[in-house]
Amino acid sequence: MRKILVFLILVCSIVTNAQQVCFNYKGSWSSWESCPGRISKYTDDSGLVLKSAGGIKFFKFQINNYCKPTKKEIKEHYKNKQSFSYYGTVDYYVSDRYPTAEDLSKASVFVIPNPRSDQTPTVLRHTVCEIRILPYKKHPEIYFIAFDNIAVEISIQGLKWD
Repeated sequence: MRKILVFLILVCSIVTNAQQVCFNYKGSWSSWESCPGRISKYTDDSGLVLKSAGGIKFFKFQINNYCKPTKKEIKEHYKNKQSFSYYGTVDYYVSDRYPTAEDLSKASVFVIPNPRSDQTPTVLRHTVCEIRILPYKKHPEIYFIAFDNIAVEISIQGLKWD
């Protein structure tokens, strides 16, 4: 099962563009969709933060005890088509409409919190996750985040950081 999932990840990852996401629910991947809002990274490259157009954080993940790979390790992983595997934490929101991570994955959406109290409330979920960075030549381009029985892939291919 794990080998099939890794194969699916690599197949889905071939056709990506900057700032796109896709969701995996029970082994089936959604199509790549534009990321709603913008993506920023932690200064130590240990994870990503997705923000709405209004600047509200709606999804983020961070690798625990991240140690940047050496050029030699990057080259070796790329040559062998081997992902970098880590563990960390992920924060995401659920709502009445999408009360679980599986509901988000089925619908291929993120819940963006609405600060208005007269709207349906959102709830922040914080959990552990497995994070894989797919092989790359110079800079990471595709992140795979598995948590709460789903997976999300984020492509930052071609994205330039300020």
